[in-house]
Order: sequence, then C-alpha cells, then structure tokens
Amino acid sequence: MPSTSFFFDFVKLEKSAFCVLTDSGTVQEECCIFRVPAVTLRDTIERPETVECGSNVLAGCDPERIVQAVELVTSTSFDWKMPEGYIDPNVSDKVVRYIMGNVGRRPLLDNA
Repeated sequence: MPSTSFFFDFVKLEKSAFCVLTDSGTVQEECCIFRVPAVTLRDTIERPETVECGSNVLAGCDPERIVQAVELVTSTSFDWKMPEGYIDPNVSDKVVRYIMGNVGRRPLLDNA
C-alpha cells in the first residue's frame, strides 16, 4: 500500500506553486481553493466552474497554447470568487451522511 505522505507532499507542492499544469479534475479544484492558478492540459474539462471563476485555463496539449495559458492565468488576480460549494464548512459532514445514507438529517456535530 502506498504511503499517505505522498498525498501530503503533493498538497504542499500545490500550495506553494506559482502555477500548476494538470490533467486532473481534483487538482483543478484544489488549486482553486488554494488560490494557485492552474492550466489544464486537456481539450475537455470536468470542472468548468474553475474556468468560469478564473482560477483555471483550458489549454489542450499544444505547447504554444500551454505557454499562452500560463501567461494568462498568472497575469490576472488570484482573488477569484470561489465556486459555490468549494468552501462549504460542512462538506465533510455531508459526505459522511451521503456515505451512510442519511442525507438531509440533522448535522452529526453541533456547530456551537
């Protein structure tokens, strides 16, 4: 089984990056939350909300388009508006409820 330290090392790299080049939808979301610009190296996107808010540019695999996308995304403000649901303080509670089949019931933890 792979070490979990790889995940934490990867997240640390993401958080400290100037810009991230990726083909991963999850990385697109993480970079948006970390306020690190991303360039997606695909022709289609599974996280269009990251493009809409300005944290991510879809570049495909053409080297010239990739360079242009990096220049674009790193020259704009990193103060984009987070897509709805990206900073939900109760998301882990919702995930647990979904997994347990208890969607819509009262919260597991008191927010007091």
